[in-house]
Amino acid sequence: MGIDQHVRTLGAMLIMFGVLSAVLALVAMALFGSPVSLMIDATQAGTGESFNLPLIEILGSVWMLLALVLAIPLVVTGLGLRQFRPWSRDLTMVVCALMLAEFPIGTLLAVYGFWVVLSPEVEPLFSPR
Repeated sequence: MGIDQHVRTLGAMLIMFGVLSAVLALVAMALFGSPVSLMIDATQAGTGESFNLPLIEILGSVWMLLALVLAIPLVVTGLGLRQFRPWSRDLTMVVCALMLAEFPIGTLLAVYGFWVVLSPEVEPLFSPR
């Protein structure tokens, strides 16, 4: 498989991962409530004392927010990669750095993304035409 095919494959994977993680985050919000509602519920339940949210609620809230915040940049980056836009190479590195926190699939996709966009053979593909 040529490096141009790797770039197109990475673009398609970023688009799919962005859409899938946004859908899963929205489903999780519908089932379990949004991160903001978890905080409001916790503060209203107490009598002004400090509160402790269970670790799973905190991690779930962070995951929901991260997935929703990254969804649009992932799709935009994937579309740019599929069309070999010069700006998409830099944006891929930023998005992949943020995706390292989405263990395990996001981490694997980020490592593949770094390998693809940092390959020396990729530079001519993204040079302005």
